[in-house]
Amino acid sequence: MGILVRVVDWVLLLFCLSHLAAIVIFDGQVLFPQLYPQSVKDFAKKTAEEMQDPFSMPNKAPWYLVLTALEVFFKVPILLLAIPAFLVQSARLNYMRIPLIMLAVETITTMLMMTAETIMVDYSKLPYGPKTPEKVNGILAIYIPFMAVALVMLLRAWMTPRMWYGKVKSA
Repeated sequence: MGILVRVVDWVLLLFCLSHLAAIVIFDGQVLFPQLYPQSVKDFAKKTAEEMQDPFSMPNKAPWYLVLTALEVFFKVPILLLAIPAFLVQSARLNYMRIPLIMLAVETITTMLMMTAETIMVDYSKLPYGPKTPEKVNGILAIYIPFMAVALVMLLRAWMTPRMWYGKVKSA
């Protein structure tokens, strides 16, 4: 059981690192475009055009802008705490359970909304978004794993009485 938990924790660490990178590279540009160099803007634009991701295109829905602000101001601080916690895995860091539960629930909620819109909206009549079922599947292949790993994080933090074991040294 111990090795399985360790593997899950490494997957969750990679999730946190990749999620932080995605927020910084893509989502941060939505709120603070003036802070990004042109090369990063071009990379994000090229990726959005190739993927035909409706959430990386112009004309963003107000609900998406709110979720982006949540990611930048809520998720980033938790991710910055979670990354070293998964690396160190000290019994002193068991306080991370509640922030990880919050992070997981917010990620699942966001991914559900984005997945639902990707599936339900007919983008063939819009100037942006996926035009073929293959492009829709490509977008879902990115969002659904994020949702699945967030579910694993939720279960790991919620159902484990202590995230990490070991002696807590008194000061």
